[in-house]
Amino acid sequence: MSFKNIRRSSWQVRCAHIKSNILAINKKDNRGFSLVELIIVFGLLGGVGLAIMNLTKQSTKSSTKYQFDSEIMLITNEINAIL
Repeated sequence: MSFKNIRRSSWQVRCAHIKSNILAINKKDNRGFSLVELIIVFGLLGGVGLAIMNLTKQSTKSSTKYQFDSEIMLITNEINAIL
């Protein structure tokens, strides 16, 4: 056997070993989510929900302020028109 053949055969053995490890990992019985995964997902959903609530709260405040300011401008314009 030459040096090339020895290197090639050891490389083939290593590749076969890596492939068998990958196949063993892929054959893991996945029937659902783990508890940790569910806790992480619910935590992220809670964070997104809080962010959306804060945005809608700020939007409602600015909308109410804009409505109040526009009513004041209308009343001011009516008073100026009367005078």
